[in-house]
Amino acid sequence: MKAQSRMRIVQHKGLLLFGCACLLTLIALHDRYRLVFVQGVSMQPTLMTGDLLIVSKHAYHYLPPGRGDLVVARYQNGLIVKRVVGLPGEEVEIK
Repeated sequence: MKAQSRMRIVQHKGLLLFGCACLLTLIALHDRYRLVFVQGVSMQPTLMTGDLLIVSKHAYHYLPPGRGDLVVARYQNGLIVKRVVGLPGEEVEIK
């Protein structure tokens, strides 16, 4: 009986340590990444409503966005996800 109790204590300690490690990792990554849920149909079929994106907050600190990149921008009271179709100095034609 004592061996089973010790085993349970060890298992609980391991689970607690794992939970603490996950929490600390999430706190550390919170400064660099953001979770964004896709809402709406404007990005279909690439992204569907309810899709979850992990977005780097620092991705464009070193290089500018490129054609075809997905970007998240603030719009009114929320966030929107859009694809870059033109770069500065280019003309975009809609057919």
